[in-house]
Amino acid sequence: MPPPDPLLTQISDLATALLALIGIPGIILTFFQLDHARKSRLATIYLTISEEWDDLIAARNLITISAFEGQIFNTHTERGALLLDILEGREPFKPAGEHDLIVNEILRQDLDRCLETVLSFLEDLGLLCRRGYVSQNDVSEIIGPSITEIVAIMLPYISRERASYEIGPAVYANTLWLYERLATAPQFTIPGHGTPKLFCRPL
Repeated sequence: MPPPDPLLTQISDLATALLALIGIPGIILTFFQLDHARKSRLATIYLTISEEWDDLIAARNLITISAFEGQIFNTHTERGALLLDILEGREPFKPAGEHDLIVNEILRQDLDRCLETVLSFLEDLGLLCRRGYVSQNDVSEIIGPSITEIVAIMLPYISRERASYEIGPAVYANTLWLYERLATAPQFTIPGHGTPKLFCRPL
């Protein structure tokens, strides 16, 4: 077998080097394109989470506001205790004389459904955060305060549900996991502007 032609060897080496040089920018470009696509997907996911949480505003208001109108409470624990009394029929949804028994029963059933709907959403969100599909810190910044407030009010209800089933520790476990982490999450601040807070103008 004749020895390889030195000229052909040089051309081959040069071609390999050129391909490598051409390939490096391509790899870098691909990396940035993939990173941009990943960030775009995450942004879409976070917007969807925020929109779905906003869609639950009526259910959230029934849990956090409507049941307590005209009453003064010092803590979320007191609110949660009244919520449980309403659900178990020890207290009417609205004071006697304001609504009849049928309306109060309808409101109580609405409240029960709203609790289940909100907790179902939080279970899914808690699972996504716990598995690392979405960032717990990002969720904390986007909707963390409203989650911690409503879960603090629902804690007596959650405790009752966990005590009612054999699989008690598994009931709303993702919600409680998320709540505990959001409640102790550090407050993020924007230099020169402070801590972001959800602000709603009165209608």
